[in-house]
Amino acid sequence: MPVPLLQALTFDPPLPRAVGEALASIRMSVAAKLAVPLHAPVAADAVMSVPGRYWAYTTPCDEVGVRTVGSWAGSTPVVTALQATDGSEAWIAEIRELWPELDLDEAGAVVTTWLDDPWAQGAYSVLMSRDPDEPSLLTTPVGRIFFAGEHSSPDWSGTIEGALRSGERAAADVVRLVRSS
Repeated sequence: MPVPLLQALTFDPPLPRAVGEALASIRMSVAAKLAVPLHAPVAADAVMSVPGRYWAYTTPCDEVGVRTVGSWAGSTPVVTALQATDGSEAWIAEIRELWPELDLDEAGAVVTTWLDDPWAQGAYSVLMSRDPDEPSLLTTPVGRIFFAGEHSSPDWSGTIEGALRSGERAAADVVRLVRSS
C-alpha cells in the first residue's frame, strides 16, 4: 500500500507511537511520465535534457519495434516547468526540441502524474537523514502487520531495489511467524 494511503488508515489497536510517527514523517516525491506514440519505429536510445532535468527514451520493451518515446521527470520544479499536470502539450514541445528526429504522434500522448493518482498520491518516498546505525521502525513487524515497500528499506529507499528487498524481508518475517504458530 502506498505511504499516503497507509498514513490515512486508522489502526485498531493503534500502532506504537514511534511507528506512527515514523510513518507520518515520510514525505512523498513528485514525478511524472509522458508516453508518446511514434509514427515509425526507431532505434532504442535515451537523451537527457540537462537544463530541463528530465530524460526521454525509446526502448524495445513495447515489442512492436520501438514505436513509443517515454519521458520521465521527478521533483516539483521539473514537473511544474513541464506543465505535466496541465496535459502533454508543453512537454511534447520540449521533446521536439530535445529530440527533433522523432516523428511524434501527439494525439496518442499520455501523461501520468503519481501525485494526482488517488491510489498512489506520490511517486516514492523521500526519507530524511537518519543515523545509519539506528534500525528503521518500519523493518520490524508490529504484531501481524508487516511493512514492505521502498519506504521501509533504509538502504534502498526510493528505488525498485528497495521495494523488492523489503518485500523479501517482509515475506521472510511472515514465514517465520507462520512457522512459529
